[in-house]
Amino acid sequence: MKASLFAGFVLALLFIGPADAQERTWIGYSYEDGAALIYGVPDSGDMTLSFDCATNSDTLAFIYAFEPQNASDGMKVDVLLQAGDMAVTVATVGSRLEMDDIFVLEGELKFDARSAGIITSDGVLQISVGDKSEEIPLAGAREAAKSLREACT
Repeated sequence: MKASLFAGFVLALLFIGPADAQERTWIGYSYEDGAALIYGVPDSGDMTLSFDCATNSDTLAFIYAFEPQNASDGMKVDVLLQAGDMAVTVATVGSRLEMDDIFVLEGELKFDARSAGIITSDGVLQISVGDKSEEIPLAGAREAAKSLREACT
């Protein structure tokens, strides 16, 4: 996925959700050619994580705003996504978005029962990059992912 698409999602966050939201939440977003599931702060441009697919595609584009140690454009990093007893590894490539000075990891994964299960589980999504990990609550993800599940095959 190109950085320009990432910027489009950030801009979309400026217009989605309740104006008074201050905490990160799961946001479902559908558009003409596909759908996305975003974890961020509505109306703020703050986005940590996104999954995107084109209509009738079985490929999810994955973006994670995270800066690994010694981050450099083009670096290859595996990201482990876990929820409950399900796990998937995403091969990503890092790049810095100069406009916002944000480092992002971008990759693709197959939209299948395992990846769908991870983003629609109860509990937490654990994201691990090397020896660093972050837990994101999955409360609200199942409902927000409805458009993504309908668009992807």
